[in-house]
Amino acid sequence: MKGFLKNLQMIIIFMLIWIILNENVRLLTLIIGLFISVSTLRFTNSLLKVNYAEAFYVPPIAFLLYAFMLIKEIYVSGYDMIKRIFKGNITPTFIEYDSCLTDSLTLILLSNSVTLPPGGITVSRHEQHLTILSANANEEEVRQEVARYEKRLTKFEKELKRVEKRLKGFAVSNKA
Repeated sequence: MKGFLKNLQMIIIFMLIWIILNENVRLLTLIIGLFISVSTLRFTNSLLKVNYAEAFYVPPIAFLLYAFMLIKEIYVSGYDMIKRIFKGNITPTFIEYDSCLTDSLTLILLSNSVTLPPGGITVSRHEQHLTILSANANEEEVRQEVARYEKRLTKFEKELKRVEKRLKGFAVSNKA
């Protein structure tokens, strides 16, 4: 039953992404989205030879909290950039940031979290070191913003490590 609920959650997430990309909620969109979601999950399961929803499960509440935080930051940064543009207060500055995250996926999410809101771009990432081009010359403000993203992503990283342990156990049991 637990596996079914995780699969259902993944199908719902895939359908929500499908609806967002199609920008409507018509019956045909929902039917096609359901078909594509189930097909994608089945294809991924057969390709990876594991149950994707079980193996890569991230609690929906953690996902939603991070998504809402990121959406809020996109709007706040957009408003801040509008003010900077009208005041002529844009000073491109390179900022070096060393992250405490260790997982590659969470580091990529951190890089994208910096790039998605207006005013910052992750120019390069080498292991845990990020180079950020920011429209804000105040280096401390940028570091605080990146630290907020990083704090949310540490929860993801803990969850990913838990999932990784389960995957290793799954791989060992399949070899036997």
